[in-house]
Amino acid sequence: ATSSSSSSPAFTSSSSSSASFVSAPDAGLYDLCLLNKPDEAIELINSSSGDFLNTLISYSDNLGWTPLYLACWNGNQDLVKSLLDRGARNN
Repeated sequence: ATSSSSSSPAFTSSSSSSASFVSAPDAGLYDLCLLNKPDEAIELINSSSGDFLNTLISYSDNLGWTPLYLACWNGNQDLVKSLLDRGARNN
């Protein structure tokens, strides 16, 4: 359960007050980061390229949270490095 003062990215607010996962295909990396699955996220990054990779790493939710933000939030240093190495913006 989350409190109203919680700012954890793992639980985003919605009208039903449940965890919010994105169903768009370009949000797959975001969802893996949200679920704190760094190994699967790195595998997806390494198997992607071009415009698709750029779309994955630059995706942001309605609060502005990106895969990089979530990887930092969860303390996943290897995933943060992988995202930065592949072009994620750190601003």
